[in-house]
Amino acid sequence: ELTIANIVDLTDRIREFQLAGPDGSALPSWTPGAHVDVNPAKAGGGHILVSYTHLRAHETEADLV
Repeated sequence: ELTIANIVDLTDRIREFQLAGPDGSALPSWTPGAHVDVNPAKAGGGHILVSYTHLRAHETEADLV
């Protein structure tokens, strides 16, 4: 499991999520093109599966989706 360390509203419809380990630590290395699968709860019950491309912000070394 991962922790959402920060959320930035880039537009009124797009959010940037900074991910961290469960204890807030940096995530391990990954290869370009890697994806993160997110299984959020839907309003009204149930879950959906969404895949996001994993990015690393070079200026901060933050892990972003």
